[in-house]
Amino acid sequence: MSGSKTNIALLLAGMTLAGIAIGSLGLFLVVGNQNEQSAPIAASKVASANSVTSNYRRDTDSETENRSAQKKNSNQSGEITQEESNESLNEEDMAALAFRLIDEVAAHPSDPQNSMDVVGRSDEELAEVPPEEIAELIEFALPYAEAKTGEPRYLFALGRAALVYGDEELALELLEKASQRGSSAADAYIAHLTEDLDEMAEHLRRAVEGGFGPAKDWLAEVEAAIAEEQVQMSSAPPSSQFPQFNPDNFNRPDLINAFYTGNTTPLQTELLNNITYASTIHNFLSDTTSVLFITDNRMIVTEIDPNLSHEIEKKLLTTQRGLNQSVDAGLKSILAPFIAIANTRKSGGSIQDELLASNTAIVNSPLVKLDVLKKQAYQDAQRLAILYDSDPDAFRRVYRGLKKFVVEN
Repeated sequence: MSGSKTNIALLLAGMTLAGIAIGSLGLFLVVGNQNEQSAPIAASKVASANSVTSNYRRDTDSETENRSAQKKNSNQSGEITQEESNESLNEEDMAALAFRLIDEVAAHPSDPQNSMDVVGRSDEELAEVPPEEIAELIEFALPYAEAKTGEPRYLFALGRAALVYGDEELALELLEKASQRGSSAADAYIAHLTEDLDEMAEHLRRAVEGGFGPAKDWLAEVEAAIAEEQVQMSSAPPSSQFPQFNPDNFNRPDLINAFYTGNTTPLQTELLNNITYASTIHNFLSDTTSVLFITDNRMIVTEIDPNLSHEIEKKLLTTQRGLNQSVDAGLKSILAPFIAIANTRKSGGSIQDELLASNTAIVNSPLVKLDVLKKQAYQDAQRLAILYDSDPDAFRRVYRGLKKFVVEN
């Protein structure tokens, strides 16, 4: 009687496993007939794989319970039972399914490790697969790809899929594993995640040597970029070849030379004009965006005193000379046109003469001259920023003299 129950259990287990095998065979036929389908959909394959996985786990749990019951009546000989052999076979089928899906969805057409029947997808074609389908494929197939140490192309394919969909961290992890196991295609895609041109070229050379065809063109582009960079570096004159500092290269050489030499005391006489010039230069140099657009040396931002703007305002508004010159310039600029008209009319000039005299007074007014001075100072500030690249010591001397002029009484 006990033997009959065992036979019945075995028969039921066999029927269950047969059903799984038929279902797996049907899925393999669907996947295998890719050439007869106009557009195989990766999503259905991944969904099928998940379904097979779920069924496999459910049936495995049932078989485990049956096996435990049978072991109580066995001779505990340690021999592998028929159910354990069938369970191992199912795991092999699942791995085969995972590899088939990877080849269908994510294999690269030019991977030299592909089998002869693999067509593969270009990066552009892979990008057309919905992201959720790629995520499902990676979740299902990755354990099998990692276990398949002798065929790193599966890890490469999943890494490339992750890269195409923007998960650079996972992509780099999988590609590096594939490269370590001998995938030349993986080296080519690691190069895409590398910023250093020399390191990029090294990865691409490995890919070319390993037979990954597309890497040849990519390597040529990188080597051309390296060559261009070397030409630019060799054509740039060393710092010793830059011209010596010359105040005459500036719009206001008198002021720049005074700053450079530190002889700023005479500048206190025309305080309004000179403080306006110094203020414009300092304001430009304080504008990080404008300065770094001109110079590549970011250290220039550490040279600028953030407190100097306050000192400039204080010198102009709280000193008697600065305040007097500011008020005088404002009044002259406002009244000059009217005074010019009155003088012209007094001398018997026509209306046209009055207008001409008024316009002349406006153009020559102190505030207009200050505006012209600001434009000159702005351009001189740009020249100073450029000077920092070639002669930072000269830049520091000029800026130090400017600060001295501002803070001295």
